[in-house]
Amino acid sequence: MQRLISDVDKAKFQAVLVWKISRLSRNMLDTLVLLDKFEEYDVKFISYSENFDTSSPNGKLIVQLMASIAEMERNTLSENVKLGMKQRALEGS
Repeated sequence: MQRLISDVDKAKFQAVLVWKISRLSRNMLDTLVLLDKFEEYDVKFISYSENFDTSSPNGKLIVQLMASIAEMERNTLSENVKLGMKQRALEGS
């Protein structure tokens, strides 16, 4: 993430393309910081598989919701993995 911010500061590109917003970051705050940085340096953000426009108020809301969902999915997955490992340990597997 720090390298991406550094490259944005150096104007190394005009756009960032990701498959899904969760590929940019699975932390909502990090995602919003990056998107603010992109906007500050006029770097376009494109999510290939999701259709939203980060330049409009509605698009920004959608991005915030999707970033929040990505973070929740990451947290849920992490919790499920930990529970599974704990259960296997209890069973002696």
